[in-house]
Amino acid sequence: MPNIDGTIVRGEYIDLASKTGGRLHISYGLNYDSGVELDRVTNDGRVTWRTQVKPLGVIHSRYQHEVYVRIEAGVIKVTSVGR
Repeated sequence: MPNIDGTIVRGEYIDLASKTGGRLHISYGLNYDSGVELDRVTNDGRVTWRTQVKPLGVIHSRYQHEVYVRIEAGVIKVTSVGR
C-alpha cells in the first residue's frame, strides 16, 4: 500500500465476467475521508469509465475508512463507512 503525504491509499479490483473482460478498479484513502474512485479498465489497461463516490463529510482526527463494493445484476453497489 503506498503512503503519500501521511495518507494511506488502498487499491483493490474486481475481475469482470463479461465478453470483454477487464476489471473494476477501486481506490480510496484508509485514514481520511477520500470518497471512492471507481475505474473500469480493459485487459490492455485502457480506462473506459470512471466515477467517484463523494466523501462522507466526516471530520475526525482519528479516522478509519472501510469500503465494500459488490456487483449485483449488473449494478455496482458501494458501501462506504467512516469511523
